[in-house]
Amino acid sequence: PDITKSACRLFAVLVFLNCGNDLRRMAPKGTSKLIEAMSKFRGDEELQSLACNVFVKLVEDEENGNFLGENDGIRSLLECLKAGNESLVASSAEILLKILKTNFLASNSFMEIEDSIEIVVLGMMAHAQSAPVQHFTCSLLATLASLHDEYVKGLIARGGGLNAIMNAMTNHEKNSTVMASACRALGTIMSGVHPTWIVGQ
Repeated sequence: PDITKSACRLFAVLVFLNCGNDLRRMAPKGTSKLIEAMSKFRGDEELQSLACNVFVKLVEDEENGNFLGENDGIRSLLECLKAGNESLVASSAEILLKILKTNFLASNSFMEIEDSIEIVVLGMMAHAQSAPVQHFTCSLLATLASLHDEYVKGLIARGGGLNAIMNAMTNHEKNSTVMASACRALGTIMSGVHPTWIVGQ
């Protein structure tokens, strides 16, 4: 993993220094290698963080976001939401959000992964006091709800999503960014949720 980390650092430098055509040409191959490394060293949070730092920059280009969303990147980023590192959880949620906003097929890939919504909710609960985590995860749930039908909204509601969002509002009532994201998420999800699904929430 040490060699892989060094390669990640080098790629990160190249990404941050070069935003032109050279980067566009090298991004797909570099992204594939990063995803491969993330899958191979799941428990290494430093390596995961290095990869996410690169992805945050890469997904500014929609083509890179599409590539990441269609090549096992979604699964690797979801795994990062299970981490104990608050900044890693926040950055992986931010990347997922950017991908889903520009690539509907990626949102389908997201939903096809078992327990994907549960992973998001558990990440919210584990980092309840982190404003960045709450902002990006609330926005992520809102985006999923807006892209899909009532079935997905129901999954979010029944999977603890409503509780997690309301907890975010309680814990960050003075943070306008979190409150806005949470209100947007509640409004989007509730618009398609049957009242009986909310019982016990």
